[in-house]
Amino acid sequence: MANEPVLAQNRLINFQISIWIVWVMLLLGAIYNKWVKKGNFLFYFTYGFLVLAFAIFGFYTQVVVNNFSLSSPFRDEYSHGLFIAAQNIITAGALTAFLQTAVWWFTRRWHRR
Repeated sequence: MANEPVLAQNRLINFQISIWIVWVMLLLGAIYNKWVKKGNFLFYFTYGFLVLAFAIFGFYTQVVVNNFSLSSPFRDEYSHGLFIAAQNIITAGALTAFLQTAVWWFTRRWHRR
């Protein structure tokens, strides 16, 4: 069918959106936990979730590119998925680290005076 590549791309986009929505919910819990209990477990769990979820996303992105012969800036059969996964992991990881640092900064006692 002619619509299969479009459907596959739409499903990938929906999967990526769901990852980002879960990331926001995990961050809300992690920020609350850090603010109230000074714990970092949910931040560490968020980092693990991001690596796993975006690795799966990169794998399926590569599968779609390979199965439907979509255009890719890479000539081999695995670099596109690795690049997409790494790009999303680094972006989300940097945002998470920034927020974790900001919450740490604003929960310090000397800063509250």
